[in-house]
Amino acid sequence: MFLLSLLLACGSKMDESAVKETVEKAFLESNPTNGHYGWEILGKGQWFSGKGFDMDCLMENELAYVNYDKIGQITPSYAAQHSITDASKKGYCIDMGHSISYKIDKMEPASDMGTLDVQMVTISFEFQDAAPWVSCLVDEVMTRLIRVENKNGVPQIINKDLDKLTFQTDNGCSNPVPALVERKATPRPTAAPTAAPEIPTVVELAKAFDDALFAGDYAKAYGMLSCVNLYEENVWGTCTPSDLLPVGPSTHGDEKMEPPWLEYTQYNFDAVKKIVKDKQDPTIYHVQMPHRKNNSTRSFSVQWAEGRWKLLGVVSIMGAGLTPIRLMNDFHDKQYRDAFEKRLAGEEVDYKGKLL
Repeated sequence: MFLLSLLLACGSKMDESAVKETVEKAFLESNPTNGHYGWEILGKGQWFSGKGFDMDCLMENELAYVNYDKIGQITPSYAAQHSITDASKKGYCIDMGHSISYKIDKMEPASDMGTLDVQMVTISFEFQDAAPWVSCLVDEVMTRLIRVENKNGVPQIINKDLDKLTFQTDNGCSNPVPALVERKATPRPTAAPTAAPEIPTVVELAKAFDDALFAGDYAKAYGMLSCVNLYEENVWGTCTPSDLLPVGPSTHGDEKMEPPWLEYTQYNFDAVKKIVKDKQDPTIYHVQMPHRKNNSTRSFSVQWAEGRWKLLGVVSIMGAGLTPIRLMNDFHDKQYRDAFEKRLAGEEVDYKGKLL
């Protein structure tokens, strides 16, 4: 009888194609296979969870920096920031590539599972156009061992292994996520408008931008910007929607964790009373409002670009976590405006004009 049991254990009664179909069905139920897959990194400040990644690999590939004071925490590098394309409630989402799939590396019977018919199926995950982040995921993430047992003649994945078919469990990203957008320079706007912007026009633009941020529609919000990136060789246009991820709305309460783009100056646009023309660039105007607490004058700017008014955003201060587009740049103030022009000319000064 013992010899017979051994002989039976050496061969599976389950058809190989049926086992593969079972794995395939469970994989499709567990993963969004269309579009770009977002891997969630938890955190909203300077540091994020690096769970699942090889820390040395992230450092070597200049994808992220490691927090040596707290094991497991990372902060993405500026160079890799544009690969983070969406926000979740508790963190952000890295575009890992599109059309997640898997391949079966090995199938073999097991004889020590308390049953005569269990197949051990080893799979590894794959992406089309995989992001560099994928190569830094540890083996335990990329490769899984799935046990499929014969239940009354029907292949069934053992309950403890069902979660192994999910690429990232408890993923809070709204998959699929937007695809990575490369940084591409555009010409500096030079065509002057025929007339100055009116307050209702500017307020309407600012409200639409704020609403888009609140809705998490970063592509739409980005489309309302004329953007300058002072950390790129070609500064005009080399921003991406990713640079808006650490920017929150200002008129929808404090539901989002990201700092509001008006920088707590006001919580609505009723305080906009004055628009002044820039003294150097005929395409730019400054929208002034008093600070709600100390009454000091703050301003965001609009620029005539592509035949319409856009908010002027500037990547000007390297963030401790993600580096944001700033809109409250106070370019009505000569100190900040002159510093901006110096940085556009390549001078190494900060946003206040102080030498670096």
